Amino acid sequence: MTAEGLVASAAARPAEPGSRARLPTGVLIGFAVVLIAARLVFTFLVLPNEDEAYYFQWGQHLALSYFDHAPLQGWMQGLSAALFGFTTLGLRAMNQVTLLGTAVIFWFWAGRLEPGDRVNLFWTLFTVYLASPLINGITSLAYPDHWLMFLTIASMHFLALFLGERLEGRTGRYADLYLGAALLGLAALAKYNAVTFGIALAALIVFHPRLRSLLGAWQLYVAALISVVMFSPVLIWNALNGFASIRFQLYERYGAGGPGLWGEFSVERFLPYAILSIVYIGIALLPALFLFYTRPAGSGFRGSLIRLGRWSFAVSTLAISAISFFARGAPHWNIVGIVAFVSLAAIFVRWRWLLATHLVLGTIMMTAASAYFASVPLVSFPMLGDREAASYYGYDQVAARMIELRDEHGAAGIATTRYGSASKLAFGAGPGVFVTSLAPPQEAFDDWRDDEALQGKSLIIHDEFGAIGTVTDQFEAVTLLETLVPTRFGMPLIPYEFYLGTGYRGLSAPQGQP
Repeated sequence: MTAEGLVASAAARPAEPGSRARLPTGVLIGFAVVLIAARLVFTFLVLPNEDEAYYFQWGQHLALSYFDHAPLQGWMQGLSAALFGFTTLGLRAMNQVTLLGTAVIFWFWAGRLEPGDRVNLFWTLFTVYLASPLINGITSLAYPDHWLMFLTIASMHFLALFLGERLEGRTGRYADLYLGAALLGLAALAKYNAVTFGIALAALIVFHPRLRSLLGAWQLYVAALISVVMFSPVLIWNALNGFASIRFQLYERYGAGGPGLWGEFSVERFLPYAILSIVYIGIALLPALFLFYTRPAGSGFRGSLIRLGRWSFAVSTLAISAISFFARGAPHWNIVGIVAFVSLAAIFVRWRWLLATHLVLGTIMMTAASAYFASVPLVSFPMLGDREAASYYGYDQVAARMIELRDEHGAAGIATTRYGSASKLAFGAGPGVFVTSLAPPQEAFDDWRDDEALQGKSLIIHDEFGAIGTVTDQFEAVTLLETLVPTRFGMPLIPYEFYLGTGYRGLSAPQGQP
């Protein structure tokens, strides 16, 4: 029988009442192979987007922390670049590490939750996780989120080991508590919204009668201190820099000079966020989300794991949903809550046809996304006018011409009109070539810029996403040298303009947000 036949046969029969839905292990492995293959196509064939390239630049300028985000992503990108160079593998290698780490945790979960059917549960957990579009997309991109997700799951694992013992009336191993706390601190070192998982953990301890006694245990406060120590590079950096990063994340990124985070209440702003969140999680998992909260959690490791997941999803979702009424929210802001649910969703899917639907839809979406971005601009440009996707490509050609013009005109500095193009051109040019952004909004480039190099002749590169006037005003004289239109498969991409600037005087102070 073919894999399609197996899925159809299994989907036609409901699971036993109260049990999870099961598909044949071979079918699950088949889905996993296709999903992982799509990831690898993306990893090796798709050039980095501007945010990926930006985070990669953090790795070339190692620091205690960064203006835009916490530092773990930058540190790991520096290590990855040292191992694999300025390549797509070097940029996305750590994504494969965190996915492998997640799979290892799922293997341990499967052994504890269903020791008699460990292999099938493992592949069910893993494929449901991979088939969630948001999970797969975010873990494929070299964003800080993939570290946040892996470390949150790892922290859940060790905290569930400890709390599971407490639920059954035993003391528990404090080593598990301390390790879970350390991983929570590392998760916050990846991205600030890990704080919602910390709040969820505190809420679980406070509101569960069997766990509340921990509030009187000094070991709990040692664990909290461990989390703070792991997060301390961010605290120290902010203390030394006027709490710039915290102010940016809480207020300034939502609108410079405007009402900021707590602006005008808008249901219209919230609805797109809510709809996209449902689609990105996986619409076929909605019944599992209902059962996630209505089925008894149980005791022991399973009970504590589910309770941690429930509180994490509730705290994170409520917080991000509230923000989304006042600022344009993005589903991945809620990644702590989403990963807490999706990583456990497989044990709450009760019908085989729902499990099969989730896997089929997720596999189609992720395969199509990888093919789409790998084939740009054959599919998207210019037919669909997706200029952002088309901008993924061509900057390697622009970087080569950039070096030629720099040498031809004796320019000491290279600058662009925005952080995204600066990051991509620096990645395309390779190690040893520094490209800075002169965009007015404050960004990490403000900490790296060599103003002395810009005092002589400077090469300025501009694309249609930047604002050339805000940069030319920083020079006494600017001359247009040429315009380059890179190509892919013989088709034109985003045009780039090259300028020569002299008499750099800069801005009085950075302003706004990237």
